[in-house]
Amino acid sequence: MSKAINLHGLDNVKKHIDNLKSFNLPVVVALNKFPTDSANFIHELKDFCQSCGANFATSDVFAEGATGGFELANAVLDSISDVTLNFTYDLSDSIE
Repeated sequence: MSKAINLHGLDNVKKHIDNLKSFNLPVVVALNKFPTDSANFIHELKDFCQSCGANFATSDVFAEGATGGFELANAVLDSISDVTLNFTYDLSDSIE
């Protein structure tokens, strides 16, 4: 089990998802995969994140190099394909 989730629980994951969704942006939860993470744990975490309205992907770049990041990269690209950014300022505003 992920150390952070073990320490802080799924309620903490949900709170982070809710905080990010409050900005009206898509959310992707990335699990930095460790060899000790069971397939069952990963499946349960993915289901939990999706039930909270977030996408989910694993990152296994430590073990697999760049190819271990493809799932996460594709999840991020998929989630931003239809995003319209709402800036908090006009693009014509001065830096000052």
